Amino acid sequence: MPRDEVEARVGARLKMQEQLRRSQLTCTFYLHELALSLPVGGPDVRREQLHHLLRRAVRSNIVIRIMPTKIGAHVGMDMPFTRLTFAKYEPVVCVECENSTAFIEDEVSLDGYATTVRALSESSLDSEESRALIARLGEAPWPLEEAV
Repeated sequence: MPRDEVEARVGARLKMQEQLRRSQLTCTFYLHELALSLPVGGPDVRREQLHHLLRRAVRSNIVIRIMPTKIGAHVGMDMPFTRLTFAKYEPVVCVECENSTAFIEDEVSLDGYATTVRALSESSLDSEESRALIARLGEAPWPLEEAV
């Protein structure tokens, strides 16, 4: 990420998080189990991030689903994306790359992303299993390899 864009991008993400906190949008997040285990920021930062996920996961409008490592490769590994659906408008997919953001609106591509979301839903842990895994990881010693 270009250094001169860091502050603006962080600010945009913080605004998006604030909107999510204030709104009643229904959001489902699919996270890979390995992303929860990466040693980034040290044990205190990691633990706080996991606890943050748990605090969000108890809200009625937020669903967190974990893709377990044991399933191996899956359709969601290609590239992260955000699929937005609306009551009155056609869906749109947002794909953020290192230096740009693309908004996908053509029907064929949208159908492909919808298929990906269905596959993620079928392969991921349900919300209760996901919360339980996040809680276990939040209590695991650092580094995680010692806990296995």
